[in-house]
Amino acid sequence: MAYSDLELEYIFDKTGGHCYQCGLALSRPEYDLREAAGAWNVSPVALDEDGLSDASTSVAACCIACAQTSRRGVSLVGT
Repeated sequence: MAYSDLELEYIFDKTGGHCYQCGLALSRPEYDLREAAGAWNVSPVALDEDGLSDASTSVAACCIACAQTSRRGVSLVGT
């Protein structure tokens, strides 16, 4: 999914510029640049307690390593 600059800014700021899974500091300009230091992507997160979510709450900033691990079906949350 393509995100606008405003959406990316919101997603990045939601986690204070850190990976929501491991806490690694991310770099806002390095969105989707796989080899760059601080590179990050948008990753799906769990639904709320009612099983509901919307586009603004169902994704978060995630470092490339955690995003790749999550896509393989391994969750790092709680480690």
